[in-house]
Amino acid sequence: MFSWNDFNLSTGFFCTEYKGVYLSSPALSTFMALYWQRVILRYKILNKNTNSMKTYNIVVVEDNEFYNTLLTKQLDFCAKKYEASDDINYQITSYTSVKDCMRNLRADTNVAFLDYYLGDGFTALDVLKEIKIKSPDCKVVVFSRIENEEITKEIISNGALEFLAKNKNAFVLSGRILEDIITGQC
Repeated sequence: MFSWNDFNLSTGFFCTEYKGVYLSSPALSTFMALYWQRVILRYKILNKNTNSMKTYNIVVVEDNEFYNTLLTKQLDFCAKKYEASDDINYQITSYTSVKDCMRNLRADTNVAFLDYYLGDGFTALDVLKEIKIKSPDCKVVVFSRIENEEITKEIISNGALEFLAKNKNAFVLSGRILEDIITGQC
């Protein structure tokens, strides 16, 4: 590969012979700059102190597979923006079954996104109460197609961070809420 000895101070370009061809161009300089950026990035990734990284365990509970997939992808897209630049790590686990969620719910869950009506007679309130027992610091966001003031008050009074109407803006808002949580604004 090339080294800094190949750098010509007078021209500002890398000049070297590579496989019998003399290379000297701004493109080669750009190539070398990108190469060294990748080397430095790999070094940072490999030598990152994992103890200083904040890990976000995110749970999605939505019984409709289509909405579950959409919400999971939206949250993944938003969290990825912060994973590379900040010292964060994240894992999103999605469930279409309340029973699976309750059985696999971890104490280190940081964020949960729940549909209100979950089927099998369960509501987000049931899951919210279980989450608050196992992971009291977990931030919970609840969605519902039905906007009912009494349900909203009950959900918020039981520790939910937010109650969102499940409409065309719900996925974008969920992403913004996750970003606020990651950046410490929530």
